[in-house]
Amino acid sequence: MLAPIQAIQNHLPRWLAPLWLGAGPLVAGVIAGVVATKLVETPMLKLRDLWFPREVDSAVGIPAELELAQMGA
Repeated sequence: MLAPIQAIQNHLPRWLAPLWLGAGPLVAGVIAGVVATKLVETPMLKLRDLWFPREVDSAVGIPAELELAQMGA
C-alpha cells in the first residue's frame, strides 16, 4: 500500500505530505478491507449457508422441547 501512497505524495503540496503519509495508508487499508469483504467474504458466507444450513436458529443451541422429542421422551 505504501508505493501508491508515496507516488501520490509527489504530487501534493509540501505541507500536506506528512499528513498524507500518516493517513493515506490507513485509509487505503480500510478501503482494501471493504473491497475484499465485498468480493470474497460475503459470497463465501452465502455459499456456506447454502451448503450447510443451520438446523436450529438459536443462539444457545437446541431448545429443550426439541431435545426431548429427539430422545423419544
